[in-house]
This record gives sequence, structure tokens and C-alpha cells, in this order.
Amino acid sequence: QALTGSTVAASTHLFHEWKALREVLQGDPMDADLPATLGAVIMPCVRGCGWHGKLKGQEEHACERRDAICVPVDAPTVNEGIEKAIASHKAKYLGTRLEVMWLLPGTYTEHVVISGPIRAVGHGTDNSQVVIRAAEGTPALSTGLGGERCSIHGITLQRQGAGPTVAFAVGRGELYGCSIEADKQGTCIEVSGEKTWPTLSESILNGGTGIVVQNEARATLRENTILHTSGPGVLVTSGGLPHLARGTVTARGGTHAVVAQGTGNVKVERAVFQGADPAAVVVDSEGT
Repeated sequence: QALTGSTVAASTHLFHEWKALREVLQGDPMDADLPATLGAVIMPCVRGCGWHGKLKGQEEHACERRDAICVPVDAPTVNEGIEKAIASHKAKYLGTRLEVMWLLPGTYTEHVVISGPIRAVGHGTDNSQVVIRAAEGTPALSTGLGGERCSIHGITLQRQGAGPTVAFAVGRGELYGCSIEADKQGTCIEVSGEKTWPTLSESILNGGTGIVVQNEARATLRENTILHTSGPGVLVTSGGLPHLARGTVTARGGTHAVVAQGTGNVKVERAVFQGADPAAVVVDSEGT
């Protein structure tokens, strides 16, 4: 059976209850058979590795994710999972390797702050199975001190209202195979800061404005689909410098595909602009 948000929640709950019951009843002859009976229940691996078997085999089978933090099995929220993954990374590595953290199917409503060298991977064949939904008044995901190197793969990120769904403020993070959604008055991704240079690949941005690159930040955009309604697909201001390569920018509502303002600059390489009216690219003042 494929993992879904409901099966993940049920399996995780049963697994933890079984472990707790086994500890409580240890050495009690009156109830010795109860843990064994529950342990015979057939269920999938709570970490989503693809194994199916008896509940008691959860801790015995050769799970390829055993050494990785899995949310919600090892932590109920993504942020708590990040804290555990960072602690695990410090205990194991001194180099540049990223600590892998798996997100199992479900919707996580919180402001996720990447504050360490984390590679967060959504479980499943497409990014719709794992959703991070922004808490009120905050982005769904942002980078903070310590999160200069991070990678986010196969996740849907959503935000209602104004403001960015994803905010890169530091480092060279990566989004790959994700779906970033914003309201008509919102922005899918905001990139700020002179030392900020994220890479966005093979993802879908769907919102009022696609991406804003500002304050001398850079951004590399490869083979993405940007759908925008009320603002530009790519807005560059205050010395921002994005590189737009082999992607599609589709304007819906008469907005421009790319707008460079002030000292903003943009490099376009084999990108496709659709539905832009009256001009696909608009350069104001010193922008190029």
C-alpha cells in the first residue's frame, strides 16, 4: 500500500504505542502476549523505505533510511526534525556533506527555517505528497544562519496572503523538483543579500509574482515553469542578478515576464516567454 498522509499518521502512532507498551509490560507475565500479538500486525515501514512486514520487524529489517531523520517518525514537525538532523550531522561529519532528512507524506503547517547543512527530501513520486503550508504571516520556508548550504527536493510549499512563500536570505541553497505556490498578492520566491545565490531547478512557481531577486543577490534558474498573474515572472531590483536558463515564463493577466528595475540585471539563455503583453522584458533606469 502506498504511503499517504493518513497511513503515515496511523503507522507512526501504532509504532510508537507498540514500543511504549512493550517497555511498560516488560517482565509482566499477565500481559506478556499482548505486545507479541500487536507485533504480528502487518504494516509498511514507518520510514517509507518500501518494506512491508510484521510490526515487530520495524526495528529489525534492513531499512535504507534507518540512519536518517524521518518526519514525523523521529520528530513531529519539520523544524524539530531539522534540529535533530543538525545534531546528528555534528556527531558524524566534519566536512561539507549534507545531512539527509526525509519528509513523509502529509501537510506540515509551520514556518520552516533551514539553519543547518540539511538535504530535505519529500517522499513519493511527485511533490504533491509532501506539503509545507506557511503559518499565518510567515513564509513556508526560509534560510537562516547556518543554512548557507541546504537542498530541498520534491516538496510543495504554499502560502496565503501577501509576502514570499520561500525566502532566501543567506547562502547557496537549492530547490529541485518542487512546487512553490503563492496568492495573487504574494510572491513565490524572494532572494535578498549580496552573498545569497540559490539555485532553482525543474520546479513550478505559481503565484502573483514568480521570483524577486534584490539587494545584490544572485539566483540561477534552470528549466523551471513560472506562472504569474499580477506581477512579473522575474522581478530584479537593487543590483540583483538572476540567470534564467531554459525555462518557461507564462504571464496570465497582461503582466511582463521579466522586469529589471534600478540597477537590476538579468541574464536570459534560451528561455520561453508566453502571454506577455505588451512586452516580455522591461528594463527601467539602469537595469540591463
